[in-house]
Amino acid sequence: MNKIIRNGNIVINSEGYYYNFYKDEQENLNMVKFNNNGLLVDSIVLEYKKVLNFSVNIDKEDTIHLICLLKNGNLVYSTFKNEEWSNNYIGNLDTKSNIYKQLYIYIINNEIYTFYAYCNLVNKNICTLELITGTNVNWTRKRIINIVTNDFDNPFSINHDSLGNIHFAYKSQEKNHSHIYYVFYNIYTQSWSKTPMKISNAPVENANPYLFVDTKDNVHILWYSLENMDFILHYKRLAASGQDKYRWVEVKLPLIKNIDTPTIMFEIDNILKITYFDNNSLGFLSSKDQGLTWVDNNKLKLDTESIFFIKCSSNYSKTHFLEKASDCYCQIGDEILCYLYDSSNKKDITNSKKNVSTSNVDTQSPSNISKVEEELKNLKRNVEELLLYKDKTDNEISKLKDSFEQNKNISFLNKLSSLFKSNN
Repeated sequence: MNKIIRNGNIVINSEGYYYNFYKDEQENLNMVKFNNNGLLVDSIVLEYKKVLNFSVNIDKEDTIHLICLLKNGNLVYSTFKNEEWSNNYIGNLDTKSNIYKQLYIYIINNEIYTFYAYCNLVNKNICTLELITGTNVNWTRKRIINIVTNDFDNPFSINHDSLGNIHFAYKSQEKNHSHIYYVFYNIYTQSWSKTPMKISNAPVENANPYLFVDTKDNVHILWYSLENMDFILHYKRLAASGQDKYRWVEVKLPLIKNIDTPTIMFEIDNILKITYFDNNSLGFLSSKDQGLTWVDNNKLKLDTESIFFIKCSSNYSKTHFLEKASDCYCQIGDEILCYLYDSSNKKDITNSKKNVSTSNVDTQSPSNISKVEEELKNLKRNVEELLLYKDKTDNEISKLKDSFEQNKNISFLNKLSSLFKSNN
């Protein structure tokens, strides 16, 4: 049976190198480096000890940004550039009185945005979402919202659009049931929407919100609702354009139920994908029209004992077909494989060399390769001969012009005829 491991972060730099960060059993933070073929290069234990939570991201300059909360409450911001670390102390959080969950870091318009949720040890039903913004020197902490919840493990989901606006989906208790709500942060006015939007409407228990913003800035929310003793996956979208612009619309999905592992969404090859893990297999739904309709794809049977569910970010331009992904399922060992396709020959999309060899080019035998090389040599010789003939023709035309100017009594057509006779 597959084991789900959920404490990893992966970033991919512009050269296609993977950096996998994870917390070990001794609560130390580790960094594992893989080359652009997905093969293990190096593994080191970082200086951060007794780590409670952490998050990693990468910017367009290939700088890796790390936010790390230690058991003593110290919140440390670090950057990794040219294989060197630099550290900055942000402040201290009250880890003796509070529990902290879901630490996220984003780089938006060259500013650092750090999100987290916390609740008091005495009253775990009241959860606060907070945001810390700033640079290396100045930091500002703001409260986003207080929510009532009976599940503090996954109280919210977060993503941002191309302009830098931040979108939140969260679960909050309302009377006898939990519901899913949505708020957003306007990056220009630096303010949150005043009234949360209720996403789930049925008077039943709702859980596990997942929010995703695609490359067209459409906002998508997934969640599960308890119906007739089954948790059924539901989906709504907020369009950025078209007839449903800025209006939440529910779209019916193929039936998916009772999934107790994270259900995620990402965009690849201009296609939206929903992925979930069930019975040692990854299931996939896909949409080619930005979420208006969905189809059920083949399930991918996994042959590994441990599956990592990780947060990911990439600055690798060669993965242009991976438009956007915040999370994915991975296999990590001596090599790393990210499962983003519903067929095994495309499961590592972040390695362009592997993709070309497995899906875009037919496998060639040595004899076929030799034939191709010989044909290329012949083609090169033909091109060289044509270039030589062109040079000869240009010289003859030049001589013809000179001769025509010197002796205008000679018919131009006769001279041209003698030129072609000489070449033949």
